[in-house]
Amino acid sequence: MSAVRAVLKGAFRTTLRSSVVLRRTRSFAIASSATRPNMSGVSVNVKSSVDKTARKYSSMEGAAPVIDFPKMKEIAESKDDKYVIVDVREPDEYSAGHIPGAINIPVKSSPGALGLDAEEFKDTFGFEKPDTNKTLVFYCLAGVRAGMGEELASTFGYEHRLNYVDSFGDWMKNKGEVEIPKQA
Repeated sequence: MSAVRAVLKGAFRTTLRSSVVLRRTRSFAIASSATRPNMSGVSVNVKSSVDKTARKYSSMEGAAPVIDFPKMKEIAESKDDKYVIVDVREPDEYSAGHIPGAINIPVKSSPGALGLDAEEFKDTFGFEKPDTNKTLVFYCLAGVRAGMGEELASTFGYEHRLNYVDSFGDWMKNKGEVEIPKQA
């Protein structure tokens, strides 16, 4: 057996061990250790650990300014037409209750929605496509999809965006008004 073949055979026998430890606090730790072969066939033990303070592991922040509950409530109550409140949750989540005045453009099932032409958008969603001069205010349940929606909107020419990063979960926690669509 050639030396190269022996090294490769040894590499396949090498095991990879890793462990992840999460604490139920605002900080988390990830620790892992692994045994990996180097090219000489000798196993090298690699250990790494990361300890970071995380704001929320279930949310992400995009490039748009982040707003909190008081600002979101102010926007929703103002009914100012320069804002378009965009609920990016799926239609069944939206129909169970949403922030008053919000439109539903689901980011998971329709990620390219804001890239559609105006006619196709209206045919698909049943309402006018938001004007690129309006400020789109994105929210979801916990903030992850809102960040995705906000970033996608930027790729379709929407320069004025806000992200309610704590989203509908925070809205409910703060007892914000909830609108439930009438069933047809």
